[in-house]
Amino acid sequence: MSKMLSENSRHLIAQAYQSGVCKAKTLAAIFQTSQTTVYYWAKLEREGKTLKVRTSLRGRKPSLTKQQCQAIVNYCLQHRHTSLAQIKDALKLKASIETIRRVLVKAGFIRKNKGYEPGDRTALTKVMTAEV
Repeated sequence: MSKMLSENSRHLIAQAYQSGVCKAKTLAAIFQTSQTTVYYWAKLEREGKTLKVRTSLRGRKPSLTKQQCQAIVNYCLQHRHTSLAQIKDALKLKASIETIRRVLVKAGFIRKNKGYEPGDRTALTKVMTAEV
């Protein structure tokens, strides 16, 4: 199992491999990474690219952008008695109805008999200022 190494450590490993001080297999064993990782870091170093840990690229990507979330809220404010399916069709969204419902609940909307009504104004203000 590989360890999480800092940018500095990755840089030193890449330099050690490129200068011929150690083989990739030895470096991989010492730092508990794979040989492929050592080769990859050396390639990035040669190309002048960053060796930073890219934690922002992990996990599931959001299905709706902030602009789409704001559009949902604005549409719901203009058309008070609308269903989630109508919102999805009107805005031509590819997200599921459940995702649209979660956006509205997070924005502070409350489910009423005929549609969604604005509830908590502080949550609605956060969405309107793009803090979702």
